Amino acid sequence: MAKRTKKNFCSKCGNAIRARESFCSNCGNKTSNRRGGARKTHNWKWIATTVVAIAALISVVVSGISSNKQKAVNVAHNNSQIQSVVSAFDCSCGQCDKTLANCDCPTAKDTTEYVAKLVGEEKYSRKEVISKVNERYGHLISASGMKGG
Repeated sequence: MAKRTKKNFCSKCGNAIRARESFCSNCGNKTSNRRGGARKTHNWKWIATTVVAIAALISVVVSGISSNKQKAVNVAHNNSQIQSVVSAFDCSCGQCDKTLANCDCPTAKDTTEYVAKLVGEEKYSRKEVISKVNERYGHLISASGMKGG
C-alpha cells in the first residue's frame, strides 16, 4: 500500500503543497505549514505569561511586606501612646500603691484595655484620652500628665 502524504493547497495559487513544505513550489508563497514555528510562538507566549505572573507575584509580596512594616510601625506607635497615657495614672484598684503602668491587677488591666481601645481608634489626642480615662477611672497623678496633647 502506498504511503499517503497530507497535502494542503497554496492560498495564493492553489497548487498542492506537502504538509512539511514551508513555501509553495509553484509561486514561492509562504505556507501555513511550519516546522516548529507554532511551537516557538507558543513558547514565547508561555514565557511572557510566566514573566507577567512572576512580576505580579513579586508585586503582591513586596506590597504585603510594605503593609506589614506599616502595621508594625502603627503598633509600635500605639504601644508608645498607651504607655504614655498609662504612666499618667495611679492604679485605681485602691489596694495597692502602684502606678497604673506597674500594676497587673484586674482593675489596672481593665483601665489599660480602655486606654488601648481609645488610642486604637486614632481619633483622640493624648490629652483627650487622658481626660476620658480620668473621667471613667480617676487617679490622674497630676495635671501635668495632661501636657503633650
